[in-house]
Amino acid sequence: MGEYANRNAHDAITKNSDETLIGDIVQVENDLNLQTRFFLKTIEPSL
Repeated sequence: MGEYANRNAHDAITKNSDETLIGDIVQVENDLNLQTRFFLKTIEPSL
């Protein structure tokens, strides 16, 4: 199972609707998340 995320922005600095700068910076990145799981057969001791 896994997922991939691609987050991008035309401008990494946030602005108000009137184009004034807010000063916050948007993180632009690529992420990959993989998960693995193994199912092992239970070995029961002989009686």
